[in-house]
Amino acid sequence: MAGKIFYLNFATMKSETISSFATRLAQRIMAVLFLSMAAIAIVVYYVVQNGVSNEVEERYEGTLLQTREQLRDVLSDVSVAVENNVHDVERDIDNPDKMHEHVARMLRINPYLVGIGIMFQPDYYPSKGRWYEIYAVRDTAGSIAVKQIGSAHHDYLQAPWYTKAIKEESGGWSHPYFDELGAKQLLITYLSQIRDREGRIVGLIGADLSLEWLRHRMKDADERNNLKFASSTAQKAYSFIIDNNSTYIIHPDSSRILVGNFLNDTKTTPGDADDRLAFRMMAGEDSKEMLSIGNISSQIFFCPLEYVDWSMAIVVPQAAIYRNGRILGLIILTIILAGLALIYLISRYTIRRTSKPLTDYAAHAASVERELDIAQNIQMAMLPKEFDTQDLSISLHAILTPAKAVGGDLYDYFLRDNHLVFCIGDVSGKGVPAALMMAVMRAMFRSEARQTTTATDIVDVMNRNLCKEYTGGDFVTMFVGILDLQTGMLDYCNAGHEAPLLLNENPREKREACTALPIKSNLPVGALSDWTYEGQQEQLKPSDMLFLYTDGLSEANNTKGEQLGREHVLELASKHNSDTVQQLIEAMETEVHRHAAGAEQSDDVTMLALRWQPTPITSHLTMRASMDDIALLKPFIENVAQEAGMDDKEAKRLRLAVEEAVANVINYSRATGITLQATQGDDCVLLTIDDDGQPFDPTADSPTDLSIPADQRPPGGMGILLLHQMTDGLSYQRRDDHNILKIKKITIHNA
Repeated sequence: MAGKIFYLNFATMKSETISSFATRLAQRIMAVLFLSMAAIAIVVYYVVQNGVSNEVEERYEGTLLQTREQLRDVLSDVSVAVENNVHDVERDIDNPDKMHEHVARMLRINPYLVGIGIMFQPDYYPSKGRWYEIYAVRDTAGSIAVKQIGSAHHDYLQAPWYTKAIKEESGGWSHPYFDELGAKQLLITYLSQIRDREGRIVGLIGADLSLEWLRHRMKDADERNNLKFASSTAQKAYSFIIDNNSTYIIHPDSSRILVGNFLNDTKTTPGDADDRLAFRMMAGEDSKEMLSIGNISSQIFFCPLEYVDWSMAIVVPQAAIYRNGRILGLIILTIILAGLALIYLISRYTIRRTSKPLTDYAAHAASVERELDIAQNIQMAMLPKEFDTQDLSISLHAILTPAKAVGGDLYDYFLRDNHLVFCIGDVSGKGVPAALMMAVMRAMFRSEARQTTTATDIVDVMNRNLCKEYTGGDFVTMFVGILDLQTGMLDYCNAGHEAPLLLNENPREKREACTALPIKSNLPVGALSDWTYEGQQEQLKPSDMLFLYTDGLSEANNTKGEQLGREHVLELASKHNSDTVQQLIEAMETEVHRHAAGAEQSDDVTMLALRWQPTPITSHLTMRASMDDIALLKPFIENVAQEAGMDDKEAKRLRLAVEEAVANVINYSRATGITLQATQGDDCVLLTIDDDGQPFDPTADSPTDLSIPADQRPPGGMGILLLHQMTDGLSYQRRDDHNILKIKKITIHNA
């Protein structure tokens, strides 16, 4: 009895000793791992934060340069438009009434201008009096009014801008001013001299550009950047323009325009850094600096704006610059801490279990099997759930069948801004290590894909991060794609993975039912840290299907060691090119089981299939080429305009253009039938008119010369002129003995 009690006590002591040893060993291992990973985590945090912050700075700087180019183009266009019309005005210098036609025409063909004026020296036209200034202005509805505004009340002859421009040797821009009589808003004017036939300066021609229009352009760019980089921060970035006296020309606060001064806003002590910054900007330098405005530490990017001697700038609070970097750094830290916790639990559990006597091996094996089942459930739960694609332009289906309880294959997909972002990958190795790597890769993919716009950038960042954080020698073959659900454009990058198959179910297309997608020779992710990945693009056609798979499918063995083979996969996909995505994958599964014929699965098998099925909003009308059917156009166009959200004015202009085009077909082409189709895009309506009449191109310039009185002009041509004026774009082609005319009408107009 005493012997039995001693044995039980010894066994208990041994069990407690083993448990204590396992606990201490696990704790020491985790201490080393924690210190190592903590150091790595801190380094990664700051590297990621600085990298993302630098990228944000580059994007703000790029936005500034892009806005400068846009404004510079507008300023150049205005000056060119004025200089190009000086000759026409000088040609009619003896006919003062012709000036009305010139200003109206110039304003009509230059939609970004608010007014055009021609002003003459005192008493140049005796019949017109001392002041003769013809001014054309565009109202908020887009109508153009022409009037003579020169008078004693509006004595332009005494205006500084007029006297200065008369003395200049060439044309130039005026200082900003508020036009109380003409445009009634803040303007900047480009002025050029007008000379008579003897070469004497007799007046000026000027084009007015709205400063409010420029301010809205810059404000829109600020709002887009703040939405992307500073949506959750109280401090927002903003843009402004100053002149060579540091006076605000453009500013988000309209009350500061022409009143506030950047030098006064930044000046604290004479000669300090912010003081010198203002003078550098006024001197036309191009750079970036740190500064403090209103006790807010910010980064300012500035560059000169040619033609007008101004300086543009974007002020970005540091909180907006570092926001995305800190968020990404915290995500990576969270992933590392979660990985450490998982490693600790697995290490502690494994050590304690393997330290038990061999007699507990069977129980240990059963426990491990149960844990692997749980791990498999966790791994399967990590895979994305198939979402409802009823209202989308895609259908999608995917499966993952691991060779062991857990595997190293992965796939993922999610929707982002009307784009489908997806991937498929194969981690080298099998089992739990490959499964852990799969989890890390999926987390990295999700993190990068939610903030990166191209597939190449996603793969490139994942490769650099994996090479920095993991040195085990494993790598991952991957295919990453971003599909634009509206246009069908596929942006993709293949990193050493099996080439996806492109299936075409449309028998009218002149290409094979199934082909391998072209791929670049890129290395797998994690193979080489400084590898430069090359991306590609492919335009999908409606109902095209992509089939992605891992090599576990093509290299599936049977009992004789024979592989299924890529050729057989391609052949089978060709037979099922018109099936649904789920039917295609089920057919592949059936074929793998048939080929294996009972052989044990040696590798993970993953498949993903998606089909692009766009459903454009279209409207159709078929009519006879007869004036009896012309009445069908009005309800058809009204329905199209209503679906596109057009206002009544633009809808009427579209109806007039379509009726004129159809009337031309009926009256002159000898057609028998006409078909109309309207397609709605993001910001426009595209209306196609198809008739079987004689060839006729209405996009050619109208022969009508409006300068000739109506009773002296030859008949015809006004319809084509009307067609050009009432639309936002025309294109014509002759195809299969049919006239194809496409009319574009913009439905969304920027401010």
